Amino acid sequence: MMLPESPFFKRTCYDYFVKITFVSNFLNHHQLPFCEAMVRLCEGRFTFVATERIPDERKRLGYSDMNESYPFVLREYEEGGRQKAKQAMLDADICLVGSCSFEHHKWLRKAKKTYFMETERFFKGDIPWLIRFLKKIRYFSRYSLYKKNYLLCMSAYTYPDMLSFGAFRGRAFRFGYFPPMETIEDIPSLLNAKAPNSILWVGRLLSLKHPEFMVRLAQALKEKNASFHIEMVGEGPEKERIEAMVAKENLSEYISLTGSLPAKEVREKMKSAKYFCFTSDSNEGWGAVCNEAMNSACLVIANQSIGSVPYLLKDGENGFVYQDSVESFLEAFSRAYETDGQGVVAENAYRTIERLWNAEVAAKRFFEVARCAVEKKPFPRFENGPLSKETKR
Repeated sequence: MMLPESPFFKRTCYDYFVKITFVSNFLNHHQLPFCEAMVRLCEGRFTFVATERIPDERKRLGYSDMNESYPFVLREYEEGGRQKAKQAMLDADICLVGSCSFEHHKWLRKAKKTYFMETERFFKGDIPWLIRFLKKIRYFSRYSLYKKNYLLCMSAYTYPDMLSFGAFRGRAFRFGYFPPMETIEDIPSLLNAKAPNSILWVGRLLSLKHPEFMVRLAQALKEKNASFHIEMVGEGPEKERIEAMVAKENLSEYISLTGSLPAKEVREKMKSAKYFCFTSDSNEGWGAVCNEAMNSACLVIANQSIGSVPYLLKDGENGFVYQDSVESFLEAFSRAYETDGQGVVAENAYRTIERLWNAEVAAKRFFEVARCAVEKKPFPRFENGPLSKETKR
């Protein structure tokens, strides 16, 4: 069932166009659909301020320089760009602030502007927990109590991290990354065309993504004499170790390591795969491959500790969720493997993205909230999805 639009949005969105500026390091394909939707809703009164050039590493991986490709992008790093960026922020009715320097926050606070800060979870990485905690307190205690500053959580764990030092209490909303959504007219035909025993894993081969879980999965399935094939797409420092594990366990006929592929080819592989395994740990900020696999009607098996998973997946309804350990992962995959053959869970995954967790819904809701902020009205309440209010877990 399609979600009804808010009466407020239907009544007012074409009567007055809010001017919105979005500040982040550089434009990427996970932000582009949201930005393009905002351009339409604001009738062109939308600016994306790119504070950095796209890193060379991303170019080597085949990513295009989106900073140069879209007319709504203001490049702060060019000559005269910093002053233009500041002016774009101060001229806006509402700002959305992502990865940028603390200086940008100071501009907005000094001008007493209402703005929304988006961020992933804080407490991750290899720095000892206490050092991380002190660094974050020092940085965010300066402005987190500013009552015109709201939090957009790019992870289900952002708000609990913030609450650990009293920041943004009662002023946090669910948000995320919204990669391009593909509309599939005939879901049953897509599901029938998927290879029945195909298992896909996509990501950089890093320790935090635990690609070794796929070797353990192959061992378990082989012991059960199951028919299956695992394809792992990506490059990274763990590749040699995984190749050695595959060779040692005589799994070469069951696991193929494809290497990096362009985004379009990855999406085609997702549409062909029945199962998608997302094995990262709590160091994964959001994890947009989860959106993409669900949009491709895969049976997704994912770790609860990944930032996007508590927002996107409900265990047994539109995917299968496990708790960190390889044993829990294997149990969740077993449940997915034994699920009914009607494709209900996979179709529910697709519908979750099509109807709720996509750029159009996020942009419309953000526009509506921005309007209310400008007019000093109470924010609309959404039961779930983007811009629904975050609560302590």
